Amino acid sequence: MRGWTIRAVVRDLIDRERVEHRAAAMVGDRDHDIVAGRRSGIFTVGVTYGYGRREELEAAGADRICESPAEVARLLLSA
Repeated sequence: MRGWTIRAVVRDLIDRERVEHRAAAMVGDRDHDIVAGRRSGIFTVGVTYGYGRREELEAAGADRICESPAEVARLLLSA
């Protein structure tokens, strides 16, 4: 996948696995993760327990921001 963008990888995975966009979510800790998910038309979850900061994730337009893996799990399982 050399030379692929994150967006291209996300779209390829969604298409290959035949996942409906409304059933997909991009979980990431940096702005480029959130941007790739938004550009792919899927729900985005920023996580503050990685490298990125809340401000970076908010600026990128994350649909939700979670503080822990447990919070991500609760969010995704409640959908």
